Amino acid sequence: MSKRVKKSKEYGKTLATSLKRMRCHISDYESIFRNRTERFFVKAKKYTEGVVKIDMRNIERISEDTGVDYFQMQHFITESNWDARKLIDKVAVFACLSNGDFASMSDARLFLPKDWCNDVKRCQKAGIPEKKMAFRSKLELASAIVRHQKEQGIAFDFVTADDYYGNDASLAREIENLGSVYMLDIHSDQEIYLEKPELILPRKKSVRGRKPKRFMASIPGIKVNAYLTMLKAVHWQILDVQNTTKDVLRGEYHFAKGWIWDKSTAEPERRLLVIRNTTSGKGTVEIKYSFTNANLEQYEPEGIACMQSGRYFIEHNIKESKQIPGLDQFQTRKWVAWQHQIALNFLVSSFILKEKLELFEEMPLLSAMDVKEMVICELYEQMTQDQMLNRINKRHTIRQKDINRYYWKKSNLSIKLDCKIYPAVYYA
Repeated sequence: MSKRVKKSKEYGKTLATSLKRMRCHISDYESIFRNRTERFFVKAKKYTEGVVKIDMRNIERISEDTGVDYFQMQHFITESNWDARKLIDKVAVFACLSNGDFASMSDARLFLPKDWCNDVKRCQKAGIPEKKMAFRSKLELASAIVRHQKEQGIAFDFVTADDYYGNDASLAREIENLGSVYMLDIHSDQEIYLEKPELILPRKKSVRGRKPKRFMASIPGIKVNAYLTMLKAVHWQILDVQNTTKDVLRGEYHFAKGWIWDKSTAEPERRLLVIRNTTSGKGTVEIKYSFTNANLEQYEPEGIACMQSGRYFIEHNIKESKQIPGLDQFQTRKWVAWQHQIALNFLVSSFILKEKLELFEEMPLLSAMDVKEMVICELYEQMTQDQMLNRINKRHTIRQKDINRYYWKKSNLSIKLDCKIYPAVYYA
């Protein structure tokens, strides 16, 4: 039987107390907003409520809406000495759990361009600590995030990232040295060797000139998009990875053992190339390439395919964090202010995740927007709880009918939103 949204008067009654639970959730971290002379918890509570309530999320608008003096709130964000790093470390785990629908952010690093790092006065004006002024690439920051999470004891089964990070072998090497599995997307022009090449010094072509010092591979490499054209139908296997709201995620997968050599190392490095070929409902073909250090002797093909698709839920969580708590709407000029705002945003995001998990049995289609609207309803009291819950119920009913319709189209299969456990994902 297809799933249906409950129409009883009790639907969503637990959600009606979201504001109370949010305040309790924030109270769990009260000790972080305290030093020897001052307590900042009241401002932290007001700021997090403002992040949920209003669309223009800057200090001035939040101060106006919550009734806190603007200069006091500005001092709380830009100057006060509570430890944002401690809050970021304690609030959330950036992972994909259960059936992949749940994710939360756990860490953040601010990237400073080289021209900033070379301008000491500019850095000092922004309040950047001296030890943070040294330039670090995004790949180095990503490695630092993974290392930090390991040190904090955060459990994750593999690391996944987009092709910007996957095309550079240094991040993959760092993750493997930390004893972790990775699944990193790569560009279509990434070069791979189908056999392990020997590194040799070329012969000197004439008696004149210097001796060659740069090694070269004994066999030619091939770009992965060129390798794709060599594949035939027998080289692919069709795998059903997971259920989605529109259909079962099904694709043609190809796995190939290979080696890469980025010329900065003395030895080629082994990789498993994963290629996915999917066709959308509109007939659009999408090819996705990834490298992993997982192997087919240890993992089933479906498991590796699931790892490759895991980044979807993380990207969705980042998008949701921008749309609901306003992760990308901060207007600040100070290093500490950025750290503080990110930490408080994570605090709100962790509460939203907590609500989704606790209310999953009662409201499996609960979204971040639903939680936000219920909290706003409680804060502003513009409509009754029953009116807001009725509005959410109608939204869920439409969404569930849409899900059912797509599955009925395919094979009249019943809807089963299972709780199959997928590997945890940490995203650099």
